[in-house]
Amino acid sequence: TIQLQQDYAEAYGNRGIAYCGKREYDRAIVDFDQAIQLKPGYADAYNNRCSAQYELGHYLTALPDCQEALKLEHDNPTYLDSRAFVYQALGRSREAIADFRKILELTDDPTSSPNAAIQLLRQRAQDQLKALGAK
Repeated sequence: TIQLQQDYAEAYGNRGIAYCGKREYDRAIVDFDQAIQLKPGYADAYNNRCSAQYELGHYLTALPDCQEALKLEHDNPTYLDSRAFVYQALGRSREAIADFRKILELTDDPTSSPNAAIQLLRQRAQDQLKALGAK
């Protein structure tokens, strides 16, 4: 058992991520809830809770968390990726396409060195745009 510092939001966020890795999404959500309660501006916790809700198929519950994460960090391509997949699951293709295109726009910087996470986001966005019949 790991003892948490009761007022350290990031500890709950990190444990929530670990629960997601074990596919224990309900437990992860409880930790993300606690992290957000302790630190209401914790954008990663909102995005991670969105992802956990998505994995459980709770798309309507996931969407407000995606929106809140993007309200806090509006040009974060990872948060746009989460929201795009939620939109896609909800059948809201137009919004999903807009988010996938925004990811490509935000990550298209030929002057920066390649980053594996950014490359993955770009590839996922390109693949999803193709699957949605968008260019």
